[in-house]
Amino acid sequence: TSKQCLNTSKRDINVRSVIGANFAGIGHQGLVKLCAILNVPLPIDEDHFSDTLDYLLPTFESYTLGSMKNAVEEACKKSNGRKITASGDGTWQKRGFSSLHGVVEVLSNGPTAKVLDLGRLSKKCSICTGLLSIKYSDPKQYSEIKNKHQCEVNHVGSSGTASMEVAGIHRLFARSKMLCNVKYAQCIDYKDRRRESFFKKDATSSSEDCRISEKKNIDGKLGIRGSGRMIKKMMINFKHYYRLAIVRNKTNLDDMVRAVWAIWKHKSSSNSEPHHEWCSPSYCGYLQALEKGEEYDHTPHSLPLKIMKAIRSAFEELAHPDTLKRVRNGGSQNANESFHSILWSLAPKNRYSTGVMIDLCAAMAVSFYNDGYQSIIPVLAELTGNTGFFTRVGMKRLDERRIYYEHKRKRKAVQKSKQNEEASDSLSDRMSVDDNRDDQLDDSYIPGAY
Repeated sequence: TSKQCLNTSKRDINVRSVIGANFAGIGHQGLVKLCAILNVPLPIDEDHFSDTLDYLLPTFESYTLGSMKNAVEEACKKSNGRKITASGDGTWQKRGFSSLHGVVEVLSNGPTAKVLDLGRLSKKCSICTGLLSIKYSDPKQYSEIKNKHQCEVNHVGSSGTASMEVAGIHRLFARSKMLCNVKYAQCIDYKDRRRESFFKKDATSSSEDCRISEKKNIDGKLGIRGSGRMIKKMMINFKHYYRLAIVRNKTNLDDMVRAVWAIWKHKSSSNSEPHHEWCSPSYCGYLQALEKGEEYDHTPHSLPLKIMKAIRSAFEELAHPDTLKRVRNGGSQNANESFHSILWSLAPKNRYSTGVMIDLCAAMAVSFYNDGYQSIIPVLAELTGNTGFFTRVGMKRLDERRIYYEHKRKRKAVQKSKQNEEASDSLSDRMSVDDNRDDQLDDSYIPGAY
């Protein structure tokens, strides 16, 4: 009873069911279970399900390409030119380093980041694997299908960051000029030596580190074992100070360098040798006491000189201008991680997915991330000839809930920030009278804060 779609023999209900199965992230088997519980006729078989995926993919990709081109133009408008700063990252279909499929993407930088380009990398083709069953029993058909099909394999090598992700990011950068007439002048990514070699080859491109991942690097640099070692709490404090030194001075490289070195100087100070020349009275207990004409005891807040000398080499690297200029704009890959969350909600990692399935889910994820759930309405109109009243109502409701929960999250973040400021003011008051509590985070020095 379902009507026939335009320019095809496929039925409206079958096309919508395949789109819905991928939209909900349940696949063919999940769709069968849903129909059985709802007491409605079972969906098309798995072979026709796969054929419908192939039919849907070009239409979704065409709309996705238009969405990404619009995102590029928005980014160029904000940067006043065709050279923009982008955030590149990769994600894998399977956890660990044995994934057969991966996705890399480049997003614009800023509070309203959008996907600019995307690519899938695969080490396995589902059709090639299936053809092995007839390779010897029917070699003629095997050769015919083998030569005509579009192989999904487009990557050879390991699945780790150093191979699959780097290769994918390079491809996106290489084709940016041809596809969109744009140059990714700077890329925010996790620091990787193989990526650095790529940027060195292209003198017009440079790489910036994600400020969050750069903060994480401090763990490995500050580790000291044995008696009087750096305990976990101390490293957490240093990571917190280092992050704030970047965030508070992200537009001024010289101030950022001084703020990082001020951490070392402040913590290595003693009553006999105070080093607070780069500190500010707004957060330094020593300078506050000096202004009031009071004595200040460094003992509760300083670290042993042996430890500070041991970690000085780490600070020399972390405070080097070449290191800090990579995070000067204070960018992060949070937007990339948000996109990954949407992508793998459509193609869950605990469910097997072919390259075509991932391509379709990636195309849908880009449209949803850039333009909201209602962006699927014109796609359905082209595929089926009619979107449907309840489809429009449902997609609008999903977008409204998405906006509502985002505003709710931001309100909580603002409220938490105010609570942290109040707690910090209280902490500063306690430090001014040398009230040191071991169960509280030692924020006696936070560059540029409080």
